Amino acid sequence: MIVRFEFTVVISSDPSPLETLEYTGKLSKTILAKLSPNLAVIYKRRQRGPPKPTMISPPLQPGTLNPLAPLIVSLTRPEPEDFTPTLIHDGRILIHASLPGNMIQHLPKPGTTATFKYKGHTVNVELEKIRAVTYTPPTPETLERVTPTITIITPYLPKDPYTHSKYSSFNLAPDTTLSIPAYITAKLLGRKRSLTRTLTTLRKCLILPHTGYCRLQKTWYLTRTHTGTLKPIPTLTGTLQYKLNTYDCKPPEQQLTKQILHTAKTTGIGKSRTNGLGTLKP
Repeated sequence: MIVRFEFTVVISSDPSPLETLEYTGKLSKTILAKLSPNLAVIYKRRQRGPPKPTMISPPLQPGTLNPLAPLIVSLTRPEPEDFTPTLIHDGRILIHASLPGNMIQHLPKPGTTATFKYKGHTVNVELEKIRAVTYTPPTPETLERVTPTITIITPYLPKDPYTHSKYSSFNLAPDTTLSIPAYITAKLLGRKRSLTRTLTTLRKCLILPHTGYCRLQKTWYLTRTHTGTLKPIPTLTGTLQYKLNTYDCKPPEQQLTKQILHTAKTTGIGKSRTNGLGTLKP
């Protein structure tokens, strides 16, 4: 089982507000690791291996779930030259994170506090409450309510399952967009079928009509390279509207497709999901 949790955290910093130009996925990881050091192991970087069944969002605004991150949203602008720093004022923030079942025992308890240094600020955090948002595998009742529309609330970098290239192409075909949750779903179900066949089912059962592109936006965010310089990265945010092909897909294939769509809301999509990218609206 994989569960997506919502952490309500009260944050304060000295000096206040906390100011950063970098994308704030790292801040979320730092907060959770300080509140429960046992969680830090799932966010460690690795060079190779299967996709992790984990996701973490940047700090989100309560109510709207909009990310508190220095982003530039543009449909036409080339690489931006200036970013407005993000100011994180004292108060409540939300962090969404998915955890495998064997890590749930390490969740911090409400009331847990921590203090740490972050970019020249002394940051104090207190966990106010935790609630489960979604989990996979879903119940039959939950599966019936699944729709083929996904809303990407944090920057999304596609992960092409057919190549090992480090570069991302903005291919929005369902077998590319949902390749990570497809792998995780197949593993959870213990299916004796290859990932390629699972992706073929997705490509057959989900159609991306022209109108499905209309609510996507190009989003730039800043990340720090291995040399220490800040670099703008182009990504996507917004709503992606697929259509379920009930004419060509048999009921078992439709069921598998819905399970993958549900898993995507729990684990996120694309690259760098443990760095705050690819978080979907639950």
